Amino acid sequence: MLEEARRRSNKTFILGDAENLPFKNASFDAVFYAATLEFVNNYQKAIKEAARVLEPEGKLIVMMLNPKSDYFFQHMQKENSYFRKIKHTNLKEIRDYITKYYHIAKEEFFLGIKGGEVLDTSGKKYASLYIIVGAKIP
Repeated sequence: MLEEARRRSNKTFILGDAENLPFKNASFDAVFYAATLEFVNNYQKAIKEAARVLEPEGKLIVMMLNPKSDYFFQHMQKENSYFRKIKHTNLKEIRDYITKYYHIAKEEFFLGIKGGEVLDTSGKKYASLYIIVGAKIP
């Protein structure tokens, strides 16, 4: 993904560890986790690290795979699926931890997928993603 991002943009992209971000305190106005927190060993540390590198009132955007969706279930059935590397599936637990550091402005289920077809739905059965948008608590 990094190679593709670098190919498509002149921006700087850095491979890092979500639990130990290689950046100074308060150096970003936003942190975006795309299908990350559910895979890291310690999502609590990753959330704290995001708060550390965010400027006061910085934004956090989290996209997590929805374990209650048919899409998730189908991928978990595949022997070599990367979904099998997921360590955390309790979205409520992760959400509740996020509220220790961020005011949640928006949360939603998004991007419905059914039989290879993309649907405009927020229903948990078909929405492949759960999204949280928050502002850092000063």
